[in-house]
Amino acid sequence: MLARLRMIPHSALEEYIGISNRVYGRPRTFHCRRFPPLWSPERKYSTYGLERAIRDLTSVYNRGAYAGNLEVVPLTSDLDICRTIVVARGESRADPDKRHILRSYSHYPNKETGNAPLNPGPSCGASLWEVGHATMAAPTYFEKQELGSWSFKYGGMRASNPTEDAVHELQLLEPMQPPTVVVSIGTGARHHTSMGNGGVANMLAPFRGLLAAIGDTDKVNRKVEKQLGRGSSYFRINDRSGDWNRVIMDQWIPLFENERKQSPGQQTMGEMRNIVEKYLKGGGQEEMERCAEKLVKLRRRRLLADPDRWERFALVSTFHCPSCPNIDTFTSRAAFERHFENNHPGAELNIDRYKNIWSYEGQRRSSWYIP
Repeated sequence: MLARLRMIPHSALEEYIGISNRVYGRPRTFHCRRFPPLWSPERKYSTYGLERAIRDLTSVYNRGAYAGNLEVVPLTSDLDICRTIVVARGESRADPDKRHILRSYSHYPNKETGNAPLNPGPSCGASLWEVGHATMAAPTYFEKQELGSWSFKYGGMRASNPTEDAVHELQLLEPMQPPTVVVSIGTGARHHTSMGNGGVANMLAPFRGLLAAIGDTDKVNRKVEKQLGRGSSYFRINDRSGDWNRVIMDQWIPLFENERKQSPGQQTMGEMRNIVEKYLKGGGQEEMERCAEKLVKLRRRRLLADPDRWERFALVSTFHCPSCPNIDTFTSRAAFERHFENNHPGAELNIDRYKNIWSYEGQRRSSWYIP
């Protein structure tokens, strides 16, 4: 949401609530019929409902920024704007059950050093709803997702903290320039159990995933701290209190049963809000402010060093020439100015008149208080 769809945090929170209402707020009543003669292949939640919710989301937040079918916006994006990776467990005939990185950019092995990223290759051409489904697929919850030769059945199991993969990507892309600031946002310490579907292996899959995930996030956190070393600021924003044990992974409970259709997750959201506020008062707010200060200083340095590049990166700015309709848009202010000087000498140029930027104005402000 924050990277590929460029949402502001308020909009991301609002859409999280909306998708959860549409998906987790409507579980199947008899999904637990698993053994003969009551065999049922259905998952707890509607896979179609999940896909429909993500399609609707991408069509709204890419309006005006993507010329194709808004419901099938690809993960692939331009190289000079925010790059995105998504990590999920997948399997193919050649690589059974391993972490797989889906990228918005191409990443091939370095011919000089021989260093290769995880599953190198071109950018992921799958649509955002397919990628979202791949990360959420899980036995008993949603159907698996097929992307090319890969099958994603266990989604984010054992890939719940992709920070290490992201740092490794950065180090391969820019080996001479270590990351200045790394921010890892966790989901709190929680545990969940669930019965499986489709045989003994699938029944045990959530338990195997849980046992691996319990220590996965902390293990990755320690490895990233060593991996970065000096010269990088690392912030791990995560509440380790046991309060999150009260919020099960797919829990989405209304305050009152007769409000399930209108506000199916009010009680759950209220519980999470109380836990987050407690975390912020216990030192989390100060840590986030230190992180924000580092990021603002970095932004200012980048803006001073190369205003054109920062304008493009931050605003996805493009420029079009009114006298040259057959020429593609320019992604650099300087390149657009040179075009005018070389091809339209003497013409009056009001460059901002011909600039298009990503619009944040239409994004909704959440009714939830965010400090």
